[in-house]
Amino acid sequence: MYSKKVHRGKYERYSILWPFFQWGSTFQDKKEPVHYKLFFPFFGFKDSETGNMKSRGFLILPLLGSLFGYGYDKRTGEQDYNALFFLFQYGTNQDEDYHKFILFPFFGHYRFASKQTTFITPFYFHLQTDTYHIQSDDTFLIPFYFYSKRKYVQWERDESYLKLWPIFKYQKDREGNLVWNVLSLFPVKSEVIDRIWDPLWSLVEYQKLSNGEKRFSVLMRAYSQRWTETEFHASIPFVLELSITPEKTSWKFLYGLIGYERIETNRNLQILWFIKI
Repeated sequence: MYSKKVHRGKYERYSILWPFFQWGSTFQDKKEPVHYKLFFPFFGFKDSETGNMKSRGFLILPLLGSLFGYGYDKRTGEQDYNALFFLFQYGTNQDEDYHKFILFPFFGHYRFASKQTTFITPFYFHLQTDTYHIQSDDTFLIPFYFYSKRKYVQWERDESYLKLWPIFKYQKDREGNLVWNVLSLFPVKSEVIDRIWDPLWSLVEYQKLSNGEKRFSVLMRAYSQRWTETEFHASIPFVLELSITPEKTSWKFLYGLIGYERIETNRNLQILWFIKI
């Protein structure tokens, strides 16, 4: 029924019939210790010892927070208000690096330091980050549109990603590799799923790698080819393989039922998989 937890110089916590009656103090080793009182679920109070910080909440429910609440910190000029639990929220401070206005689920804007988020209805989101290391800009219109852009400031490299679900996907990574494909069935960005599954259901796929190689395929890779300035390779699975390089030219039909191979001045004709002429 009664409990007491004390860490001398750190905190003191007391309760009767937990969680209904709780009180105590925390941050005793800081400049401004904080005292609190909670009569669950009707109200909760927090006050700093010098009066610079104050917080009030009324009708407090787990996960939902308080039906009505407010708080302020005189040192930073921060003020926070909420009503109807999380449905209405407003907050600001004197340095203007913190701002929050939420009217859920219709509109919301949150900014803290170098990060900010905006949403309109539960379907549109816009997230931005601007730090010394990375600048990012993400836009979602769930589930049909997703655009992401990253700039790695230290390396002066960019990457971008666009998905128009389920029709089209475009991606360029920071190494300079580029890929786009028509028909991308997974509605969000996933490097693992994109890499493994997109080739299986893409109608058209194109890649341009940082080493200069290009790749093209159609109809779930029923036909695919890859090439550079000096080489060309093409494939129709189980039917035809073609390879052309400066040193070698070869083609095989049905994995060698009929085939041809040239290596420099040597030429061979292949018949019935094992016979070379």
